[in-house]
Amino acid sequence: SNPDTLRKLSPSCHAVVNTQTTETRDFLYTAEPTTSSEKTAQLIRQILGEHQIDALDASELAIALTGDAIAANLFLVGLASQRGLLPISPKAIERAIEVNGVAVELNQSAFTWGRRFVEQQEKVLALLPKSTSTQLTSLEDIVADRKARLVRYQSEGYAALYLKRIRAAENRLTHLPGAELLLSDIARQLYRLMALKDEYEVARILTTDNEPDGIPKLNRAGVNFHFAPPLLSQWWPRQGRPKKIRMGAWARLPLRVLAGLKFVRGTAMDVFAYTDERRAERADLADYLADIDLIAEMASVESIDSAQQLANAPSKLKGYGHVRTRSRRTWLEQRNRCRAELQLVQPLTSQM
Repeated sequence: SNPDTLRKLSPSCHAVVNTQTTETRDFLYTAEPTTSSEKTAQLIRQILGEHQIDALDASELAIALTGDAIAANLFLVGLASQRGLLPISPKAIERAIEVNGVAVELNQSAFTWGRRFVEQQEKVLALLPKSTSTQLTSLEDIVADRKARLVRYQSEGYAALYLKRIRAAENRLTHLPGAELLLSDIARQLYRLMALKDEYEVARILTTDNEPDGIPKLNRAGVNFHFAPPLLSQWWPRQGRPKKIRMGAWARLPLRVLAGLKFVRGTAMDVFAYTDERRAERADLADYLADIDLIAEMASVESIDSAQQLANAPSKLKGYGHVRTRSRRTWLEQRNRCRAELQLVQPLTSQM
């Protein structure tokens, strides 16, 4: 949706748009989405008209049909070619793919699928795997999932502390209508504050290829890492952001060592625990545990909405480092407001 690009469009154009957006580097500093495919498509429709645009999730189709999102580009080229929007023939494009000599089979396959999509859209869509929701909705499923994650994050004992807190809240809130939804929010947000992406966790994820939350594609040669470790990175004097340090594939070895040291997390031997960032995160967890206690004590039928908002307030706490510091103010504002509302309603109901 670059303004310069949009200014080049006219009603005589035809747009072929991939609706799956890719975040720009600005996302690293906001923790909020910086792009909107819906807004972009709407702007293009306003300029070209409703019938002068093909907007589809080409990345999802490319992954399903060829196994690689990069094939989305040639998929769209194939679609445009079949619609007669390009000044060169399909054979010329196929020949260009061969001459280029890069991922020839993949690109030719993607190009062919794009052409087929125009003529046999229903048949192509019928070949796609049926999408199934992975969103957990029941309290028991959420708790079981988060408990297993906390075992990988730290230990069985640490996961047991999480479970103990959830069960204690459940025992005190189960009588309320809509208690499961409230408890589900508590289960999600408590997990988020207990499973922070600290140095040990980042190292574990980046070097794990045999667990559900690992990133196996990073465990290969040629991969570079860009870190801003709080003890080593310098700061941009004007932008107020830490400079990232580039490390090559050799960094996997120290990362594995760091991942193996997760047992010192939170102990006197944890050198990272003394940074301002980690101190603030421990305070966040302590504050939310106090919020859970307040919800369990004060929540009633009349105050369930305020309790729900307080339980879900940590969702405003996003990002890492300086980004998280900024979002913390938003969370604390909502937290303080919800706590005041929750404590205000309760005395009124208790006098009835």
